[in-house]
Amino acid sequence: MPGNETSEALVREIGKLMAEKLLVDVASPEQDLLAGGVLDSLTLIQLLVNLEQHFGVRIPLEELQIEDIRSLQALAHLVETHKLHSPAPVTEAERRPSLNVARQGG
Repeated sequence: MPGNETSEALVREIGKLMAEKLLVDVASPEQDLLAGGVLDSLTLIQLLVNLEQHFGVRIPLEELQIEDIRSLQALAHLVETHKLHSPAPVTEAERRPSLNVARQGG
């Protein structure tokens, strides 16, 4: 099934991203990242920023549910969902709006 292959590839990619950027290894796609202590509040914010930058999506905190971040599988679903609903990739300028203000003013 093509959707499963995409999900599996996405799970692997998110796992690799976590290993590279957060220095966190996840044993399996179903591992509970919260109960296992893999994610704490700081790591979670870093993860969300990395996901947004890497996949060009926006994940509004007000829409985030605890189950969305519980496992690699859940994170892959979260990214897939926001990829479908993101109007366009996030640009570098959108990531750092303070630079735009500084450039416009000076």
